[in-house]
Amino acid sequence: MERLASLDPILSYTGASAAAFREWLPGVALLAQAEGDLGARMLAAMGEGPAVIVGSDVPDITAGAVQEAARLLGEADLVLGPAEDGGFWLIGVRAPDARLFADVDWGTGSVLAAVEANAKRLGWRTARAATLADLDRPEDLKRWPELAP
Repeated sequence: MERLASLDPILSYTGASAAAFREWLPGVALLAQAEGDLGARMLAAMGEGPAVIVGSDVPDITAGAVQEAARLLGEADLVLGPAEDGGFWLIGVRAPDARLFADVDWGTGSVLAAVEANAKRLGWRTARAATLADLDRPEDLKRWPELAP
């Protein structure tokens, strides 16, 4: 198994100024989100790779789940953490490629399958991390009543 270099956390932000995020999360490296659809924004955040991107809407995420995904990236070109709704809560890539996100209908239940199909066409080795639920809609709060206002 090839060992990957350390992956330092970076918060890709939108919706407020960098100063506001620095005040909220001092010491965290920040990157303003790029323009475009989700695929374009993730591709920009990945830089030259390797990179692991984690959604901010996953209440059950653990450090162990992210560490396991990073470990899997040592053996695969692509790691996906499936979300229960057909998307993914985590994506890790060794070397980002825009073709991975071609023709993905973002926000639908086919996102995971579309990205995996693109990876197959690229000849990439893929792995899956743990499946988790994400919080996309108000009705999803039923699963986490402690988060409801």
